[in-house]
Formats: sequence, C-alpha cells, structure tokens
Amino acid sequence: MKGKALATTLLVAISLSVAARAQTAAKEALVEEHLARAAALEKNRSYAQAETECRAALEVDPENARVRFALGDVLSRQQKWDAAIDEYREAVKINPDFADAHNNLGIALESAGDRDGAREENRLAFEASEKTGRAKILHAHSKPVRRNPCDRRAGQRRKNLGHANG
Repeated sequence: MKGKALATTLLVAISLSVAARAQTAAKEALVEEHLARAAALEKNRSYAQAETECRAALEVDPENARVRFALGDVLSRQQKWDAAIDEYREAVKINPDFADAHNNLGIALESAGDRDGAREENRLAFEASEKTGRAKILHAHSKPVRRNPCDRRAGQRRKNLGHANG
C-alpha cells in the first residue's frame, strides 16, 4: 500500500510540474506576442498603440525586465521622461546587469535634466556590459560613442588628399 501511495504522490507531483511548465510557456508566448506587436507599432511610429501593447505584456508578466525596458523605450519616444525613468528603474531593479536598461535610463535622466544621475547610470551600464562580457556602445552625455576601426584610416586618407577636416 505504501508503494501505491508513493507512486500516486509522485505522479501528482510530475503532473503539477508539467502543468506549471505549460502555463509558464503560454505566459512567455503571450508576452512575446505583445512585444512583437509593440515593436512593429513602434517601427511605424504608432507610439501610443505600442505603449498599449507593452502595458498588456506588463499585465501578463509585471516582473519581466524586457517588458519594462520596452515600455521605457516607447515612453521615451513620446518624451514621457518621468514614466520612462520609472520603467527603466524597474527593469534594472529586476535585472541589475541589464546594460541597455542602465544606458537608456541614463539617456532618460539626462533628457529630464539629471546629469549626475545620467553619469551614474552610464557607469553602471559600462560595469554591467563588462560583467556580461559584451562590448556595448554606451551613451555618453547625449552623444553615442561609436568606434569604427576604419575611421582612423579614412581620416588619414582625407588628410592625405588635402581635405581640411579629416
């Protein structure tokens, strides 16, 4: 009898685990659908509708850093700086190593007039990108820094050709 009860308990536990995984997968799929629609709307500059899709994804999974980040981006595009800052802060609270969220939080803070906060977030973005081992193009006081190895050679060629601004 003990063996039968143990087998039943084990079967119930396995069934619950499978059901939980299925529920999680369905939740993730729904979030992805909302984010895909939001991205398409944002690409077409339909920011209010993209915001609605992001908020729908947020209702499904409020602890998803990617959703918070996407909503922050849509709010930034509408220059709703305070709301964007709140969403980016939530994203980095959920995932402290989210370099892009720190970076965009820095941009939003600077746009809202908080240069010191922006500098701190840029520092955190750099640290997070180092932790993840990914080279990042980081925001530096409203001017993205992009290093292209060809830049130096192109500049030298312009100088050699006699152009003043190489």
